[in-house]
Amino acid sequence: MSKIFIIFIISFLSVNSIVENEINLDLIFRENKVETIGKKGTAIFSFSQSSIPQEFKYTKKETWFISKISDGNTIHEVNCGLWNGQETSYEIFIICDIEESIPSGEYSVLLNEVEPFTYGDYNVTLDVGQGQKDLKFKKVDKDIIDLYADSQTLTIEDGIDTYDLKFNIVSYNQEQLVFNYFMFLNNCKNENNILTCTIKKIDLVGYLGLQHQDFVKISYLDSENYNRVDFILIPDIKIVIKNLKKIDIFIGITKLLTPTSESDSSIVYETNVTEISNINLKMTSFLLPFINKNGDNPEIEQENKCIFLKYEKNPLILECDAVDEGENWLKEIQKEMIISDNNILYNYRIQPVKIEDKIYVKGEGSDIFYFYPMEIDFSKKSDPLFIYYNLRTPENLNGLTYNDKEKDLICENIGDDMKKCEVTKDHFKGKENGLYFLKYNNYLGNKTISYQIPPLKVILNSSSKGNIISLSLFSSLILLLFMI
Repeated sequence: MSKIFIIFIISFLSVNSIVENEINLDLIFRENKVETIGKKGTAIFSFSQSSIPQEFKYTKKETWFISKISDGNTIHEVNCGLWNGQETSYEIFIICDIEESIPSGEYSVLLNEVEPFTYGDYNVTLDVGQGQKDLKFKKVDKDIIDLYADSQTLTIEDGIDTYDLKFNIVSYNQEQLVFNYFMFLNNCKNENNILTCTIKKIDLVGYLGLQHQDFVKISYLDSENYNRVDFILIPDIKIVIKNLKKIDIFIGITKLLTPTSESDSSIVYETNVTEISNINLKMTSFLLPFINKNGDNPEIEQENKCIFLKYEKNPLILECDAVDEGENWLKEIQKEMIISDNNILYNYRIQPVKIEDKIYVKGEGSDIFYFYPMEIDFSKKSDPLFIYYNLRTPENLNGLTYNDKEKDLICENIGDDMKKCEVTKDHFKGKENGLYFLKYNNYLGNKTISYQIPPLKVILNSSSKGNIISLSLFSSLILLLFMI
């Protein structure tokens, strides 16, 4: 009898333990996250927890339940699951695999028909409410990138020179991936549907600041207009800086590069620093004092946001916001300014300087955030080639050129923030392979260099140095052999 009683108690406690471990996820539909899916992809719908949020983080693409999709005539079953890769569990995604065997068309996802279900320790209830009409997607007969990943951490420290990021492939067609908004990932390999992108520390230095860089987004450029799009199912990359010895860079500001500018454009100074890695930290600025004088108004002292930029084969430059119309100039820096919270590797030590050159600001310009591609090779592709520029206000930036001795590029504005320009080999007539800065029409009608983006790498002819014996040398050798 005692044995039976003990077994009963153990069973009772076990059942209670199971019940106590169960977690209720009551999810309410919020919005559709993906409107168009390619030949193979993932439908993604955002849900929120209806009661006190339960801790939930899950980044595996596993089947939790079966749902149905309908084009109005045919119904298909699809595998669905739950996903959340962020630190907060307020938003939870319902993801459904849309296989290549499903025909193109417009579909509704019938999540309103899904009964409450249990998966592991979770009891899940989906509340679609009035949102069923928004549970739709369009499937098209073309390839559209679709990647997902688990949480990843990059620990930046001495002794490690390269880092790998790994992404699971649903669909990948050599689209351009982007790290931290502006760094293109150009060294990626697909092996067994795992995309591995290798990054050198020297490149990370140029794109990671100490301000607000704990987590970094991964995005891609879409294949039509090269807009930047964040991946939904790739968690932000966690960045950890560990025992990284910082380097002091003593910076002498030498001269003004932009005597004219426009609002939403730049004031740029050259420095004496050349031997450091490239830097493109657009997201982490610091303040420097400027003086503004507009007409008969009194002089105003103000602080402008500034960043340092370093491009290949060019010295480090100081780029500051052009804010107010009129004359502007950098206020004299009377003692060393140390900026230690901007770059993960460098402490910027700006030396005392007095530059009296004035910048004349008038009219409206436009910030340029990035362009693609950053290299054009006329030795491999026939012209015309096309470059896409991402700008704040495309209509304010005109007369674009890389060679002001030739006609301006033919450009068109696309949407709210893109400009597409046609580039021909003739545009570089008389030029050689090299790096060329973009120029545009300033408010005076003259050309101004845009230092906000790196110079374009242009290959006009493939280099044959060291690979092919010149024709004259070859002829001389043949002649010598006949003379022997």
